[in-house]
Amino acid sequence: MSQDDGFCTDLMRGDDAQTGFTCGVRALDDYFARHAWPNMTRGLGRTWVYRGDVEAGDPPILAFYTLSMAAADTPELRAHLGGRLPRYPVPVALLGRLGVHVQGRGRGTGLKVIRDAFRRIHAAAAQVGCAGVLVDAKDAGAAAWYGRLGFVDLGSADWPRPMFLPQSHLAALPGA
Repeated sequence: MSQDDGFCTDLMRGDDAQTGFTCGVRALDDYFARHAWPNMTRGLGRTWVYRGDVEAGDPPILAFYTLSMAAADTPELRAHLGGRLPRYPVPVALLGRLGVHVQGRGRGTGLKVIRDAFRRIHAAAAQVGCAGVLVDAKDAGAAAWYGRLGFVDLGSADWPRPMFLPQSHLAALPGA
């Protein structure tokens, strides 16, 4: 469990998938309802949830994100990491999914959960190799949001669009 000034995330539980989470992006809603928990049980990713205050009218889950390990080809990253890199893929953290419930928008919820993800990635990087964070922006709005956080577009014209944030930039996010 991670907690910061009343903000707290914890690992997804099996019954969370049936809470009716909806962020309005079908692929993310479907992932949370159908794939997040099975992926957790298989060790393919860890989904962290930010629980709402149901008594105050919040939905049970206000936001979620999923983290896993990945490898990225160095030609895409070379310009963003600098220095000499090996010719084989480099280790990165994958922010596989991040969704904010429609009722959680406009309250800074997305920024809170990505800060939480960055803290977890930064802590893991102290133990295992991690060149940075890779994310696949689902659409132009998501790409713009990630871009404001410092992620750089890796040059794909397709959606989802891969974006990257070097490990050295994780702590630079205000409040991270």
